[in-house]
Amino acid sequence: MKKILPFLLVICLLSFVLGACTDTTSPSPSTSNPPVSTPTPPPTQTTTTPPPTQELVTITIPTYRSGEDGGAKLFLPQVERFNQQYAGKYHFTFYINCKI
Repeated sequence: MKKILPFLLVICLLSFVLGACTDTTSPSPSTSNPPVSTPTPPPTQTTTTPPPTQELVTITIPTYRSGEDGGAKLFLPQVERFNQQYAGKYHFTFYINCKI
């Protein structure tokens, strides 16, 4: 009995896993006509409006990854590159040597 029950459980689990992995849908043969392309109208002139100006979003975060922390050597230059890349849109500032 002790050997049969685990064997039956393994068989049941395998059948569930393998049954769930099979693809039951079969592709139906295509009997419809190919789509007909409609002529596109000639392009019209559109006036482009400049995008709305976005205010500078400043985010101030307390972090231990600043000051004399070992991770600050990599973290702070990444943040500076981000601030330079998105200048005028986003700006991150940090509390230096913040003890959380």
